[in-house]
Amino acid sequence: MILLAMALPLAGCTTTVTHERTDTVEVQAKPTTREVDQPLTQQVLVFSTPKEADGFFFERRILTDAEGRAHATLLPAALQCLVYGHAVMVSVYAPDQDKEVSRESVTPDRAMEILQEWQVQTRLGATAHLRGAEIALLDRAIESLADTEAVTKLRDIRTRVELQPDWE
Repeated sequence: MILLAMALPLAGCTTTVTHERTDTVEVQAKPTTREVDQPLTQQVLVFSTPKEADGFFFERRILTDAEGRAHATLLPAALQCLVYGHAVMVSVYAPDQDKEVSRESVTPDRAMEILQEWQVQTRLGATAHLRGAEIALLDRAIESLADTEAVTKLRDIRTRVELQPDWE
C-alpha cells in the first residue's frame, strides 16, 4: 500500500489544483444620483432645476420604489452648472403633497465631482441616458469650456451617452 502511494507521484498521476482569485466590479446604472426617501410607494416626485435665460432646465418625473425611494441623476444639473457658470439648485417636489420635499445645490466643485464619478462609471461600461436638450448642453460644454480636465471627462462621458425620449 505504501509502495503504491509512492509510485503514483513517480508515474505522473498527480493532479494539481490551482485557485485563481478574480475581482468583479459592479457597474452602477445611476451614479451620482440624488436619493429621496418618502413614506409612500409609487409616489411621483419631480426633480428639477430653474430655467435658464435660453430656456434650458432639467426635469424628471420619477416614481418612488417599494421602499419609498426615488433616484435621479445629477449629471444634467452638473452640466447646467458648468455651462452657465453658477450653482444650480435641484429641487424635489411632491405634486400630490403640493410641497418641496428636498433640495440640493450643485456647485462648480460638486459638478466636477459628478463628472469624475460619471467618467469612472462610463469607463466601466455604464451608459448615461440623457434627453436631447441635455445632450446638446453636453456637446456645448465640450466645445466651450476652457477647463481641459472637465473637457476630458465630458468627452469620456459623451462616448457612452444614449438618447432618452422626453416621455420617459
